[in-house]
Amino acid sequence: MPRENEQIVRKYFNQTDSEHVWKCKCGKKLTQKKGTGWTNLMNHIKNQHPEYSTTQATGQPSSSSFLSPRNSLVSRSALNVYGWIEWVCVGLKPFSFTEDPLTHKYTNLGSMTNVTLKKYMEKLTQEVEKKISDELPSKFLLVIDGWTKGSTHFIGLFASYSCNYQNDYCTVLLAFSPMVSETSFTASDYVEFIEYVLSVYNKNLENVVAITGDNTEVNKSIANLCRIPLIGCAFHKFNLAVSAYLDKQEVLLNKINTLMGKLKSLKLAGKLQEKTPLQPIQRNKTRWSSTYDMIERYIQLKPFLDSFQGDPKLVNYLLTQLDHNDLQTLKDNLGKLRSVTVALQRTEIDLGDARILFDEILALYPYEEFKKYLLPLAAIVHSPNFESGAVKILQHAEAELTADEVAALHQLKVVTDMSQQSDLPVEDDDFATICLKKQKKNKISPQQYLNCRFLLPTSNILERFFSSEGYAFNDFWQYLTPMNLEMQLFLKVNRAFWDEDLVSEICNRS
Repeated sequence: MPRENEQIVRKYFNQTDSEHVWKCKCGKKLTQKKGTGWTNLMNHIKNQHPEYSTTQATGQPSSSSFLSPRNSLVSRSALNVYGWIEWVCVGLKPFSFTEDPLTHKYTNLGSMTNVTLKKYMEKLTQEVEKKISDELPSKFLLVIDGWTKGSTHFIGLFASYSCNYQNDYCTVLLAFSPMVSETSFTASDYVEFIEYVLSVYNKNLENVVAITGDNTEVNKSIANLCRIPLIGCAFHKFNLAVSAYLDKQEVLLNKINTLMGKLKSLKLAGKLQEKTPLQPIQRNKTRWSSTYDMIERYIQLKPFLDSFQGDPKLVNYLLTQLDHNDLQTLKDNLGKLRSVTVALQRTEIDLGDARILFDEILALYPYEEFKKYLLPLAAIVHSPNFESGAVKILQHAEAELTADEVAALHQLKVVTDMSQQSDLPVEDDDFATICLKKQKKNKISPQQYLNCRFLLPTSNILERFFSSEGYAFNDFWQYLTPMNLEMQLFLKVNRAFWDEDLVSEICNRS
């Protein structure tokens, strides 16, 4: 047994410079005098690393609780902290969740007060900020958008940057908090907020190659003050174009919306339910996709509306056959437009893809309302040379870049060290080889560009963030300070930057 205990101890502990002091791989230092056995060290292993017994008996690590080979050298107390942070942040639970008796009834995690939880979350947030600071390259994109809850206006900032994994670009949440001063929301106030957030990550505006945001005057002013190109959200532009297109159909749409409203009245709704379980749908003018849903539902209900022809309450609101035919055509058109909306929300879409979709829509519907928003040189576009140049890079058409586009893309240029090229002539090369290498060298441009996939064409990453995390506000947001709320969502979204090992380091320093 002594020999077996020694083997176990040496798996977990390393002897320090002091003969009697041993340091566990979880960071804990303990004293064990030579020649007195391994009792003190073994007690630590039994108490803080209970999975060792299963490993010894079966030759495999324990799979109980959330212990795994990855965290087997993390102390039980650190795993407890890690477990609560993960549960509360990733699960979007209220901070008081750790003190709920019902929670403890169904978990083997140790007790923890919400004060202790917040203490460790604050320390973890600081460590994640350091990791993101180290991860962020010298050139990246900012995505900005706002979200209002009650009387509080939150600003969301994501960074997107080129990388060699995760579909060629990565994104991180930099901030989600109210403005420093909630009494003023001018462009200069936003710039001050952006500069402060960047300083947290040891970056400044010179590191930002572009900003993606809605095509609002405030965002354009922000870009002008920062002297940074603005990529107008393609999703926003497309919605403006479709809304303008639907404005031309307002008379017909108002007819069907009124009809749907009448069909919702108690008596008519009851009569309709006798024939079909389908319910009338009215549009929401702020979301044009609801117009498509309304038209589609009307067409589905049309066969059942013939029985209402003699109803005095409805006869004046029924549509003519000509109206019905126009609605069928409009539905077909909106179906195509809706597919573009869905495509623009995909995470893999880039500026080049958005340009292809816009060009196809312009070819299919060459109407002024679409040209006003979707043309490359439309007045709504803040930085046309930057956007069109980035599209050409994505389409591998760098040779077609104009002088203005090249100037606009200067932040995206990457200088190639020609001395590192493997096909440069060397002393032992013969004449023919030297000639061929010189020719290849002339074809290699010393100036290349970053992979422009990180230049997100929409601000949908923030729209999805607001949508998916918004329910966290519904039940308990009013009990959280903005700082605590930001901390919780920050750790949830940036989950890839922390694990049980980092939490263990924090616990060992505390």
